[in-house]
Amino acid sequence: NVIVEKNLRQEVVNTLLMLEGIREGSAEHKMILRKFNESGLCPRYKMTAKDAWCATTVSFAFIVNKLAGKQGSGALFQCVECSCAEMVKLGKQQGIFVESDSYTPKPGDVIFYDWQDSGKGDNKGHPDHVGIVISVSGGVITVIEGNKADAIGRRKISVNGKYIRGFICPKYADPTDTREHYPGKLPILPARGYYKKGDGMTTLKGSRDQIKRVQEAVNWVF
Repeated sequence: NVIVEKNLRQEVVNTLLMLEGIREGSAEHKMILRKFNESGLCPRYKMTAKDAWCATTVSFAFIVNKLAGKQGSGALFQCVECSCAEMVKLGKQQGIFVESDSYTPKPGDVIFYDWQDSGKGDNKGHPDHVGIVISVSGGVITVIEGNKADAIGRRKISVNGKYIRGFICPKYADPTDTREHYPGKLPILPARGYYKKGDGMTTLKGSRDQIKRVQEAVNWVF
């Protein structure tokens, strides 16, 4: 479902966009660490406020959208980690890691960097940093990252540019996504203004039905 895929990708991106600008040590930063630790999806390590938190931020975006799970769980993102190298390893195990630096990513894809990249050939070095792709336009990738100058911020990098290590590309279109999405149509409401007699909206039953449908639509969007 193209619409479901687009929505899921945007949900993951929007999660970090809403936190753009928050700084290390803030209440929001501590919330990210807490959600990560409480998920139990990275039992090998418990994050503290003193740790580098780029991979944790990426993991958080999938955790809060209920898209994360353990290896073999069938979850969209089975790569929850606080280490870039370990996240890459899990991405390979899940079969969603793209090794090619020249890949053109989509919004919601995860991009890794290697600051020791020589710029020659396909980089297969140690991943040092990670973020989530916001958009790609004119050969330029816009990324949002945690722990960028001790905050959540944006970076721009060219497609196939130096320092790209690879990508984790979750299968957003996978039909195994079982989250509930509003299956109905958006409510048909009267024209803006006062209700008029005979418009079908002034009866108690009709109003209740419309309110219920509006609430369902709101729940679907948010």
